Amino acid sequence: MKFVGMIFIFLAGVWAGMAASSALNKRVSVFEQLERFVVYLETQIRYSAAPIHEILKQSTKGEFSKLLFLSETANRMCKGECPSDAWENALRLHSDENALNSNDRELLIDFGRGLGTSDVEGQLLHCETFRGLIVDRLAKARSEVETKGKLYVSLGIAGGLGVALLLY
Repeated sequence: MKFVGMIFIFLAGVWAGMAASSALNKRVSVFEQLERFVVYLETQIRYSAAPIHEILKQSTKGEFSKLLFLSETANRMCKGECPSDAWENALRLHSDENALNSNDRELLIDFGRGLGTSDVEGQLLHCETFRGLIVDRLAKARSEVETKGKLYVSLGIAGGLGVALLLY
C-alpha cells in the first residue's frame, strides 16, 4: 500500500512538471494566434473598412475562436461599450484562460486602447507596430519553451521522486 502511495506521489510530481511545461506551450500558441489575428485585422481594415466590432465578430467564427476575449469584446462593443474599454474588460475577464503573464496582458491592453481611435492609415500603423511587438514576445515565448519546458518536466520528476523517497 505504501508503494502505491509512492507511485501516486511520483506521478503527481511528473504531472505538475508537465502542466508547467504545457502552460509555456499554450502561451506560444496564443501569441501565434494573436500574430495571425493582427494580420487578419490589418487586412480587414485595409480592404473591407468594416467597423471594428464587425471584424471582431467575424474573426471569432474562424481560426481565432480560441481567443475567447475576441467574442466577448465584440459582444461588449455591440452593446455600446467603447472599443478600448470593451477590449480591456474582455481581456481581464478571460485572462486566466490564455496563459499570458501580466506584461503580455498589458501589451494587449495597450493594443486595444488604439482600436477604433483613428483613421484607416492610423489603424494600419497601430496594427503594424503591435504585430512587431507580438512577434518579439512570440520569439521570447518560444525561447522559454526550449529552455524551461524540459526543466519543468525534469523538476517535476525529481521532485516527485524525492518526496516519494522521503516518505518511504
